[in-house]
Amino acid sequence: MGDLQQLRSLFEQQRIIICFNGPTHQALIGEIGKALKEHIATTEGEQATAMDVFSVYIEISQNIRNYAACRGYDDEAASATVVIAALPSSHYSVSAVNLVESADGQTLLQRIQELSHLDHQSLKSL
Repeated sequence: MGDLQQLRSLFEQQRIIICFNGPTHQALIGEIGKALKEHIATTEGEQATAMDVFSVYIEISQNIRNYAACRGYDDEAASATVVIAALPSSHYSVSAVNLVESADGQTLLQRIQELSHLDHQSLKSL
């Protein structure tokens, strides 16, 4: 019980509103996304913010699911952790971690480095 209280305290300190850890199944992604969207729309009163955060969450979760399926991972290897936190000034953080093959990780890092040098307009047109 003490561990759960510590976890709750950590979530409150980090302003985590949703945390999922486990295999990513399409139905579960959809249900968490729906709850996320409703929560943000209710607390923030802004549908646009809710849709933006929802879209990022869905994109990340589906990318993780598709990658795991492409690699033929079982449920354990296909597990991921997705965390959504409410930041000050109506901002949100959507973070995720999942198993990635080393070569794929290197390719991804290289692509991120290339994209990090682009300005907003270049990113948008890309």
